[in-house]
Amino acid sequence: MVECKTRVFYETDSGMMGAEVKIYGEDGENIDNIIITSETKLKEIADKVLEMDDNYIDKDELTSILINASEALTINATRFQGYVPADFARALHSHSEYAQINHSSPQDVYGKGTPANYGHNKLVNNLLTSSYNDGEALSAYQGKVLKDAIDSAVTNICKWEKISLSGHENIGNYCTLYVNQALRLARLTYVRDSVKKGVASSKDSNNRDTNPSPYWVVGAQTVGAIYLHKSGAIPDAYQPTTRVHQSFYRGDFVFHVETNGSISVHNIIGKGSKDTGINIRQNVLYHY
Repeated sequence: MVECKTRVFYETDSGMMGAEVKIYGEDGENIDNIIITSETKLKEIADKVLEMDDNYIDKDELTSILINASEALTINATRFQGYVPADFARALHSHSEYAQINHSSPQDVYGKGTPANYGHNKLVNNLLTSSYNDGEALSAYQGKVLKDAIDSAVTNICKWEKISLSGHENIGNYCTLYVNQALRLARLTYVRDSVKKGVASSKDSNNRDTNPSPYWVVGAQTVGAIYLHKSGAIPDAYQPTTRVHQSFYRGDFVFHVETNGSISVHNIIGKGSKDTGINIRQNVLYHY
């Protein structure tokens, strides 16, 4: 069994007058509502409903229009989130003012790097460029070339080579010679004990020894040098460019390495005993 409740109303704002009937089921649930109004007002409402199809579209139709799959419509919004069309890129456009992705070029159309500006550079793979040019940079390989040259120079500068000495009054028994060919330096070490006499160096124009016999190194002052080893004792390639002399034994004696490769001593004031001789300990550095 159903129950009906009726309400009669009149709306002063709209001038609408009618009655409302609410129908309730046995469990008290509102089954339906029936609105009763005037024929004029009902017709007005009906006309508005009929006009909805012409004035409004549903969600699916709106979605289809916006998708515009067939491009049948020209959708021309004047602004999008405040931006005008000029703020967006068009579908068909180009950027001729910009460089392409791969823009290597034999010309300098994209600008050179300079001390003041960033820019494009060309690699130079040699060490022969004699002047500065904008946009040129040395290749990494040339860094390796420079490193090898520097390493080789450092190695040679630090390299001392022992020179074999032979003959000339057994010079190899007393003298050790190392040379640095990069710097053209020679390091001569002479160690000899109980030296009493020297040897004749050469003959003069009258076939006389320049150092007359007995060539004593000790016990008497010497006018000239007393030769321990004749010319050529030091190989030609390593003979000093100028005469090298160095004092020893409290400065009473002078040790000489001559430009002809001979080695001699000079007794300045006659010191030393002929019985025991003199010990020579010399370490000489010279340019050859």
